[in-house]
Amino acid sequence: MHRNIQVNERRTFIGTPYGFRIELQTNHDVVESEDSPISIHELDISTTSKDFQQFFIKLFKKDMSEIVPIFGEKTTITRAVINHISLKIATDPNGVTLQNKTIA
Repeated sequence: MHRNIQVNERRTFIGTPYGFRIELQTNHDVVESEDSPISIHELDISTTSKDFQQFFIKLFKKDMSEIVPIFGEKTTITRAVINHISLKIATDPNGVTLQNKTIA
């Protein structure tokens, strides 16, 4: 996909055309638990791009329906819905709305 990739011995980042990087974690010792039920159920991202979701489908080679593009003035996360976690705050310091989603 001709993206900027930064690799070091602990972390790998893929650059996106939207002003942020995605970290790929391959070191199992830094992941708290691979068997954890906690995951991001939905991530709303404000973007000016019309091909935002298609970029992620192409990058990950699968439907990325958990990433929901919301057209706005800049690229930023606006809401995160997280499975199987208790949240004490509804908004993080960056203004992202946090919600709990427990799936049975």
